[in-house]
Amino acid sequence: TRAGRQAGRLVGRDAELTILRIALDAARAGRGGVVELVGEPGIGKSRILEELAAHAAGVHLVTASGHVYERLTPYRTVRQLLRRALGIAEDADQTTAGDRLLEVLRADAADLLPWAPLLAIAVHAVVPPTAVVDQLDEEFRKARLESSLVRLLEHVLVGPTLLVVDDAHWVDEASADLVRALLREIEGRPWLVCVVRRDVDGGLVVPRESRPIALRPAALSDEDLTVLIDELTDDRPLAPHEAAAVVRRAGGNPLFLAELVAAMRLDDETSADQLPDSLEAVVMARIDRLPSRERALLRRLSVLGATFDRRLAEAALAEEMPAPDDPTWARLADFVAQDRPGIFQFQHSLIRDVSYESTPYRLRRELHARIGETLEREANGDTASLAGALSLHFSSARRYPAALHYSRLAAEHARGVYASVEAANYYRRAIDAAERLQLDPAELAPLHEAHGDARQRIGEFRRAAQAYRSARLAFADDPIGHARMLLKQGIVRQRMGRFAQARRWFSRAKKALALLSGDEAATLRSQVSVAFASLAKDEGRMKLVVKWSTRCIEEAKIAGDKESMARAYSFLDATFGVLGEWERAAYSDRALELYVELDDLWGQGVVLNNLGTRAYWQGRWDDAIALYERGGAAWEQIGDAVNAAISAVNIGEILSDQGRFAEAEPLMRKSLRVWAAAGDRASVAYAQSNLGRLAARMGRYDEAMGLLNSAQAEFSAAGADGELRDVEARISECLVLRGDAELALAFVDRTGGGPPSGSQQAPMLYRIIGQAHVMLRDLDAAEEALQRSLAAAHARRTDYEVALSQRALAAVAELRGADATALRAESGAILAQLGVVEVAEPALPAAVPAR
Repeated sequence: TRAGRQAGRLVGRDAELTILRIALDAARAGRGGVVELVGEPGIGKSRILEELAAHAAGVHLVTASGHVYERLTPYRTVRQLLRRALGIAEDADQTTAGDRLLEVLRADAADLLPWAPLLAIAVHAVVPPTAVVDQLDEEFRKARLESSLVRLLEHVLVGPTLLVVDDAHWVDEASADLVRALLREIEGRPWLVCVVRRDVDGGLVVPRESRPIALRPAALSDEDLTVLIDELTDDRPLAPHEAAAVVRRAGGNPLFLAELVAAMRLDDETSADQLPDSLEAVVMARIDRLPSRERALLRRLSVLGATFDRRLAEAALAEEMPAPDDPTWARLADFVAQDRPGIFQFQHSLIRDVSYESTPYRLRRELHARIGETLEREANGDTASLAGALSLHFSSARRYPAALHYSRLAAEHARGVYASVEAANYYRRAIDAAERLQLDPAELAPLHEAHGDARQRIGEFRRAAQAYRSARLAFADDPIGHARMLLKQGIVRQRMGRFAQARRWFSRAKKALALLSGDEAATLRSQVSVAFASLAKDEGRMKLVVKWSTRCIEEAKIAGDKESMARAYSFLDATFGVLGEWERAAYSDRALELYVELDDLWGQGVVLNNLGTRAYWQGRWDDAIALYERGGAAWEQIGDAVNAAISAVNIGEILSDQGRFAEAEPLMRKSLRVWAAAGDRASVAYAQSNLGRLAARMGRYDEAMGLLNSAQAEFSAAGADGELRDVEARISECLVLRGDAELALAFVDRTGGGPPSGSQQAPMLYRIIGQAHVMLRDLDAAEEALQRSLAAAHARRTDYEVALSQRALAAVAELRGADATALRAESGAILAQLGVVEVAEPALPAAVPAR
């Protein structure tokens, strides 16, 4: 209430304000930060922000807020923020907004002009299409939109800026994703982002990796509340015992106290011990004291939302809506008031919530229906942009045919603007309406499948699996649809790391397709085979990768399925590389041709990365870096930041091997941040494995072990045997580098007793075993292990490991008093050719007696 806000300003929050001022001063100095202000309604969050804004002289203030009715409207909250930052009126039409967006881009961010159509989605604007966005794969447009938004704000918000997101618990998920992308890049920028929310699930929650300052306003002390009562009752003081009772009842909440005082002032007969026990109850009591006409109006207005347009209210409520000059508005001023011309707002979201919940269900349904019908009429046939609101109102009204239509339309719109969370929720609402209408299962099947696809895109794999199960049952009379759902069930299990379950689902799909004919069945068969190959690759079962990739190629040729064929070719080459059978790795050129023919930049990136890996193992490191860069550029072009990070880590791995540690680390850490933000746990573990090895080489052994142990745990849980063997070898190497020879040998023994014959890890592990034995002064065992390392390195044609084994053998020879000049020269020549400037090796004894 107005009285509550006025009185709240008189009570100090010194600790919170001091922290916020420090954070604001840091932003002024270019050290951006995040504050998350969390608390129950009425505890004083809004007043703290008001006082902070009063101290923000010279700071640009940009505000936005969540909205209870628009939690499923994609980009609703971030649209407010962007339009205010760009100087676009909130009610400006899309063409006007588009003109202003282009004007800003041309003046301040010309490099972003190619991405204007993506930015226009968040701004709710219309701009001409661009070739770059038209070529961008749909799967990666959301990531590109997020990165472009951050860069746009870098250009626009050049000075100290306070960005406030209020009612963050009601922020739509597409906006929440964009704000989280902004928070990941806030370090080093003159921005303070303040997120204000209730302590409830949903909406925008600040990720912990953004290192927010978490503030939870504490309950006010009895002394502060007594001061507040004195200010509120200056003209009509309460008796001391009544004031004390109100303080006890308020429980430290200033809004609750203000409402309790207002309730007592409205009814002189009410004593303190008769007051309600909750803030909601006291608000309800105040509403109940209104005259019946005003009370009924307040409840009807609550159906419109916390903020509403007068024009819509008049159209929906008709004669029940008072004229602008009607004295009713003055009597309702403590509940609802005009916020700006034509726009009304409830004085507190709690008032709206209580009013809505006290509205009879039948009346609610009737009002939702009237509002939906009004929106339909005013849209003049163009209901696409209002589909979300119409979905909500007709669903609440139980008008299920309209709810189904608009929910499906809203879902397709949300999917088209890369708001997968909102799309998933609209599909769920459409399914609820369709089930109420008792539609034929065949009509429901596509909805369930689309729902599952949306859940899978946002990483909700369990819910995706449930949706695919419903779709599979609904496709009972459609063998092709049924088989497709079996395949998708397996893909979901694979992404969940449940490889055994995935294999069973793929087997069921294969069996279901065995007796089917036609082009669709042939294509699905090749897709199932490539799914088996992908699963075997994740499991590190390389012979099975070859088997299923070969089968897929045969099936794909019959089906004309070039996409699966290209994937299978790239799997084959990558597998033969892992096996060290380079003479059989002759498929990448054909895979690249197919991906170029398909205009598939994602696939081109995969093949170029595979070719880079081959060049790396063959010792052509300059070629490898060039190929990795080309692959990364292809992924960047389609906005696939997650895969582009693979190229960066691979380049970082070469730089690490070359001893260029300071250049390698930023590449690896950036990739780690990208994968962590995407929730890609397997890739995070891959980055941790590489960073752990780098840290060990730099002598930061504790950090290295922490990273390597994290990667080991993840790969072990996922059953990714190939990656697990790699990280275990790197743990052994770290132990040797820090001088723990016995522990290193014990670890090798505990994790398998040595490398499998012909494995990728063989040269490295035998070298580590040899170096450990040197440190333990057992030169015979050391030489035997190092000779095996050298033989394995020659067999796999890995020049780098050949050189490291030769260096270690040279050290053994020198410790025996033998001449190692030739070994030193040969290894030095190899390392020079590879561009190695520094090699991390364990400290060996200066002299040892031979055994």
